[in-house]
Amino acid sequence: MRWTLVALAVLGASVRQTLAQCFTKEDRVTILGANQELHEVVDFGLELYKELEFGPATSFLAYGRNLFFSPYSIWSALILAYFGSGGNTEAELQTALGVTHKIDTLTKLRALELTYDLRRYTGSNYTFNLANRIYVDNDSSVRDCIKNILFKECREVSFKNTVKAAKDINDFVAETTQGRIPRLLQESDLRDAKMVLVNAAFFKGTWSSRFLSEDTFLAPFRTGPFLSFEEGTGTPLQDGVMVSMMNQTGVFKHGESRDLRAQLLELPYQGGAMSMFLLLPEEEGPTGFAKTAESLSSAALAKAMNSTKATVVNVQLPRFNMSVELMDELEPTLQNLGLRDMFDGDHANFTAFTSLPGLSVTKSVHKAFILVNEEGAEAAAATSLGINIRTRPKTPVKFVCDRPFIFFIYDNDTKNILFFGVLRNPAEIQGP
Repeated sequence: MRWTLVALAVLGASVRQTLAQCFTKEDRVTILGANQELHEVVDFGLELYKELEFGPATSFLAYGRNLFFSPYSIWSALILAYFGSGGNTEAELQTALGVTHKIDTLTKLRALELTYDLRRYTGSNYTFNLANRIYVDNDSSVRDCIKNILFKECREVSFKNTVKAAKDINDFVAETTQGRIPRLLQESDLRDAKMVLVNAAFFKGTWSSRFLSEDTFLAPFRTGPFLSFEEGTGTPLQDGVMVSMMNQTGVFKHGESRDLRAQLLELPYQGGAMSMFLLLPEEEGPTGFAKTAESLSSAALAKAMNSTKATVVNVQLPRFNMSVELMDELEPTLQNLGLRDMFDGDHANFTAFTSLPGLSVTKSVHKAFILVNEEGAEAAAATSLGINIRTRPKTPVKFVCDRPFIFFIYDNDTKNILFFGVLRNPAEIQGP
C-alpha cells in the first residue's frame, strides 16, 4: 500500500466558476479544451525545494533533515491568494507562481478539478483528493463576486470563537486526508485572523507490480559517503542505521542523467496515470547530493524523464513513513522566492477580496505525511513495456537506495509534481 498526503494553511483566497465581474467585465470560464499541463508547478516546486534545501532559514541539507512536501498543494493555496490580490502583491505572486492572467489560471484549475473528478468517478486505480477552502471572518465584508466565483471554497466563520473555527478547519483537513492529518491548526493560530486559506491533498496508490514482503531484508542506510563491510560477513565496519529494504528485480524505466548527475527510475502506480520517480545521485555523500539538488530544473528533469528506457533493474528501496511540518520555515522560504508584500501588513494588497485594509498573510503552515511499503511501489510491467525477461536475459542494473535519495510523485497526464521528498536520515523514519 502507498499513501501520501499533505495540508497547507495560509491567509489568502480561492476560486470558482460564475459570471460575476471580479477579474474582467465578464468572468466566464470555459474548461472545454483547456490546457491542463502544470509545468509552472514543476518550476515553482523545484525552486521551493532548493530554497528549503539550501536556504539560510531552513538548510535541510546542512542539518541532515528529511524533507517531504506538496508543491501542488502550496502552489494551489498561493493561487487562491493570487485571485484576491492586487497591485505589487499580485505582480509578485504572478512571477513566483508562473501565471499571467487570473481567468486563464481559474480555467486551468477548474479543468483539472474536472479531470480528477472524472478519474475518481470512473474507478481509477488510486485515490487523489484535493480541496481548497477560504474561511472568512463574518466582519470582513468579502465582495459578492468573490463569493460567487469561489462559492465552493468560501466559508464564513467567526474568528472571535477560535475554538470552533479551528475545529471546523481541522475537521475539513482530517476528512480530506482521511484522518492522516487530524490537526493542522491550533486555536492560537487564529487570533486576530480575518481570513484563513486551507488546502488539503491526499494520495493513495498501489504499485503496478508489488514488492514481495518475503524479499524485504534488513540493510544499513549509509548516511556517510562510504560504508565498508568486513569481508565475507556482511557486518558494517561503521555504525549505520538498519532499515527494512524492499527488493525486487523487474523491468523498469531507467536512465542516467549527466545534467542531474544522477540515476533516474520510474515506479508507476496501477493505472499508469501516476508514478513515483527516484533520483539517486551518482556521487556519494553530501557534496554529491548537493550537486544533484543544485542541478534540478524543469528542463533538466523533463529531459531525464524522457530519456528513460525499459531496462531490467534490481530495485532496493527502504520501507518507510515520514511526517514533516513546515511552519517557521515556510514564510521566510516564500519571501526568498519573491513573495514579500503578502506577509507585510503595510504593503499587502488583497483588494480583490475586500476593501478592508491591513489584510495580509500572518500564518502559514504545511504538514505532510508519506508511507511507502511493499504494496505501494513497483516499476513498469514487463508485458506493457514489451520486454520478456525470460527470453532476453540480462544482467540487471542495480538501483540501490541505501543512501540519501530524492523522490517525487508525478501525474503523467498533467506533467505535475504532486509530492516531493528527500530521505537522508533513517533515524527519523519508521518502517511501516
